[in-house]
Amino acid sequence: MNLSYFISSLPMLAQGRAPGLSAEEFRSLCKAQLSAPLARAAEALLDGVDDVHPFVREWRDLDAQIRNAVAAERAKRRGLTPAETPRRPVSGCDASIAPAVAAAFALSDPLRREEALDAIRWSAIESIQGVDPFSERVVLAYAAKLPLVARRAAIDKEGGLGRFVALTAK
Repeated sequence: MNLSYFISSLPMLAQGRAPGLSAEEFRSLCKAQLSAPLARAAEALLDGVDDVHPFVREWRDLDAQIRNAVAAERAKRRGLTPAETPRRPVSGCDASIAPAVAAAFALSDPLRREEALDAIRWSAIESIQGVDPFSERVVLAYAAKLPLVARRAAIDKEGGLGRFVALTAK
């Protein structure tokens, strides 16, 4: 399949909206329509595992930087020093991540904090996507964003409230 056509056929992803297809549907499309290395890279992004593709490596490094900044903020709240916090190894250094994560942790509402952290992840993915709207990086950015959107769409406010009430009623 033509990569431009494949990209054009994907439903648009937007933060805060349910995705137009599931991760499994996207995985199946990738296997059927893309080269084996590109499909493997997309699958690695869906599964949160490593791959040799440069985009996957870049995203995994940025994700590790975000996770390290989140761990540092949580450590501060518990009165620990950053040295006492486990760190994931990284090869890069995006100076915008730590201040953005600190700003997210300044939010008192946990849901708003998670939304802010997802916005940081989304922005990081877009920063490595590039400007060519029909490159393989767009497909891989889609694969990295899809789990973010799906996780947010799966949040069930009423069900969560019910579980909270059941846990705290004891």
